[in-house]
Amino acid sequence: MPATSTSASVHATTDPAVTLLTGERFFVRRIPIAADSPAAPQVELALETISPFPLEQMFHGHVIDRAQRHALVYSAYRRNFSAAEQTDWANAESVLPDFLMHVFVPRGSQATDATLHETDTALTAIAWDRESELPVLILHRTVSNENREQSKAELLAELTRRTQVDLENHSIISGPINAKLNEKQSVILSCEDHTTPPLSSTFLAHADVRDGQVLASKRRATRSASLWGNTFTLVIVALILCLIVELGMIVTSKLLDSRQGQLDERNPAIEKIESAQNLANRLETLAAEQLRPLEMLAAINAPRPQSVDFLRVSTRGPLQLEIDAQTANANDLRTYEAALKALPFIDSVTISDSRSRSGRTTFSLEVTFKPRWTQTGGGS
Repeated sequence: MPATSTSASVHATTDPAVTLLTGERFFVRRIPIAADSPAAPQVELALETISPFPLEQMFHGHVIDRAQRHALVYSAYRRNFSAAEQTDWANAESVLPDFLMHVFVPRGSQATDATLHETDTALTAIAWDRESELPVLILHRTVSNENREQSKAELLAELTRRTQVDLENHSIISGPINAKLNEKQSVILSCEDHTTPPLSSTFLAHADVRDGQVLASKRRATRSASLWGNTFTLVIVALILCLIVELGMIVTSKLLDSRQGQLDERNPAIEKIESAQNLANRLETLAAEQLRPLEMLAAINAPRPQSVDFLRVSTRGPLQLEIDAQTANANDLRTYEAALKALPFIDSVTISDSRSRSGRTTFSLEVTFKPRWTQTGGGS
């Protein structure tokens, strides 16, 4: 655990509702977790194992990666923060370590494996590997202008030694990390051109370093205030809607009465139009379903093998032909059946009463056409 620092522990932020704590007071580690078990007990057990102080003597929090395979845990000795420093914590929406900006900022394909963050009083080195989207290690050092370059070299060397990450190509950013709340009360952390997406209070629930009981009480108070405010708003909105609906019903009733009068005047003309439309539809149906025996016969005659002779042809309705036929080649019977079934305008083909005598096969053929069959390639 880092020794108590005399540097300020809180950055100036753009929004007093978010308190950022400088990272040099925190002990930070990435640990593996089991995805099929709750993360919080695993994190607490890990902190009790690796931290030099009991859990009740620390402020702590954690962040879990999207794969739920690793957690970034951090803790700080409570006595490192004076009562004066903690005065505004109870009213803050979030109390977070500032290095979480590096955790939540999206990393592009061109991102380096390490980042060095410089402020007036501290250095922070962050390294990533291929095992998780969370940093593999975060190190902090307090510095002054006199020992800055030496501290920077030592910090990067330690980061390389402990992570085996190649730091030859690393990014550098400088300046304090700022925080603000957007219109949806989500936290946004930024430094230079590095900005996190909006982080909701629910998302940051485990990242906040305050006690769980304090956070739970604050969330209950917030929910209660929000509930009362929402209830009052809903009552006002409901009253306004009732008034609007009442006025709307009056206006609608008058419009309907006027509309009904106009429709009553137009009823005779509408009935004539409907009658004409019904007649046109009926004529169109009759035209589409009229008996076309010659076209039907021509349609099924095209794929007929030469050995097949039609003896008698009759119709049954506008879509069905009944044929008595014979063939000198029994194999052509099934060939003809398959050819008819392959036609897109044929609905069904039935062959019955197949009999062979004196080298000839007689049979009955029933062919059913699809409705509007002439529109699908038949009868052309």
